[in-house]
Amino acid sequence: MKIIAILNQADSVEACLDATASAAIAVPTAILEALHIVVDPEKIIAASEEIEFQRMREEREGTAPEKRAAVKAAFDAWALTHRDVAIQWRTLVAQEEEGLVQAARNADLLVMARSHDMDTGDAFHAALMRLDKPLLLVPHAPEQHKGNGFATVAIGVADTSAEHHALLAARPWLEAASHIVALRIGEDGVGSALADAGLGALPVEERVAPRKAGENLGAQIAAEASAAGADLLVCGAYRHNQLIEWLVGGTTRHLLDTATMPVLLAH
Repeated sequence: MKIIAILNQADSVEACLDATASAAIAVPTAILEALHIVVDPEKIIAASEEIEFQRMREEREGTAPEKRAAVKAAFDAWALTHRDVAIQWRTLVAQEEEGLVQAARNADLLVMARSHDMDTGDAFHAALMRLDKPLLLVPHAPEQHKGNGFATVAIGVADTSAEHHALLAARPWLEAASHIVALRIGEDGVGSALADAGLGALPVEERVAPRKAGENLGAQIAAEASAAGADLLVCGAYRHNQLIEWLVGGTTRHLLDTATMPVLLAH
């Protein structure tokens, strides 16, 4: 298995690498890579409008070399205190989305910290929608997580094809977990989803919570996972088009906005 940590911002490097190290505990033979894509308008091949836009961004966010140096310094600081974790540093000069598609074709899991900058948004779209890779999305400052593995795993049960893909991708971490909690909001029965993914033999605590009036389903799933003490939440992502969910406030968007633990997503 190959796990790639996508490092976009220096201040989220620690959270992203902690989650990557936790994921590797269940797969000790995994190859780990830390990837920073350098979106340098002086070097990338793109339309003139895109290059000019990137130059305008640099006035606000700093130059691509400055950003690379800050991310590399954060990576080195983390690696210095985690000498037992073998992870390779890699950079690639490219547009964010195209670069990730090129660099991560052979990855089995992508890890990135949630942020609202444009590079992170482009990487998120490339990972889920273009590469169709499982994505471990980490809160910018997770509350319960410091790289010690995923002992308690929660599953947001919704009986969708995306959820089925997420369960298949999460198999190593479900099998390694000491406690699995299957959460369903507003309906009875959670076992069939696990059985359909070939995980029916795993011991699972089933929790069914009534739907709360006025609260988004995604936010409620995140809250129930937090109440269960989950170190990891497994969910399908974007049953509808990503843009439509962003415009109307869909389940995935609200879940990601409120989750305090890493979320393993598949589309």
